Amino acid sequence: MNGKILLNLSDYDLVVFDCDGTLLKSNKLKTQALQNSLSNYPKKAVENFINYHKTHGGISRFTKFKYFFEEIMKVDDYYDEYEDALRVFSSDSMQKLRAAPLMPGVSKLLSILGAAGMPLLVASGAAQEDLRLTLKELQIEKFFQYIGGSPDSKTQIVKKFMLKMPSTKIRGLFFGDALSDYEAAISLNFKFICVSEDSEWTELDSCLSCKGETIIENFDDIQIN
Repeated sequence: MNGKILLNLSDYDLVVFDCDGTLLKSNKLKTQALQNSLSNYPKKAVENFINYHKTHGGISRFTKFKYFFEEIMKVDDYYDEYEDALRVFSSDSMQKLRAAPLMPGVSKLLSILGAAGMPLLVASGAAQEDLRLTLKELQIEKFFQYIGGSPDSKTQIVKKFMLKMPSTKIRGLFFGDALSDYEAAISLNFKFICVSEDSEWTELDSCLSCKGETIIENFDDIQIN
């Protein structure tokens, strides 16, 4: 359920953040960029693709576009079209992300966590180079010990970072807004907190509420102990 929650920093050794829809209110901007990148294709096919995208939020653009051409368009030789779509999407999404607002409360939370010496990590489905540039331009990259994106999965990103930590028993917290974030948190045995304000996860409430998982609207709902 939504509401204020108390976060006890002594309970955790590492805090992980997804990017789109978690650090940034950017999900709708990314969805628009996906639609724009496929503007020359049949409307129904693009609608099916966007539904797939929303159901599978947080996975990489490479996987999504491959699905579009293989499973929706049913084409075999699509390399040039695939590369064109990726190029248009990257350019359009980067332009849009420069204007994306930070999630309410995130700057304050990052400052508190940083001052407390908490290791912070970004694990995103976005392309790593674009992700790092975006967070640098938004001036929040300084808070993170590592910023990781695709082609590695979110679980792989976190596991690689954990190998550099002194303990083998890491108590982690994962903030995300999509099914892929929840699945990554479960696979890592981390506590999961869902940030719902910008989420496009259509089954968020039905999936998480029955499992007793924590859902907040944004980071203004977090109190630090």
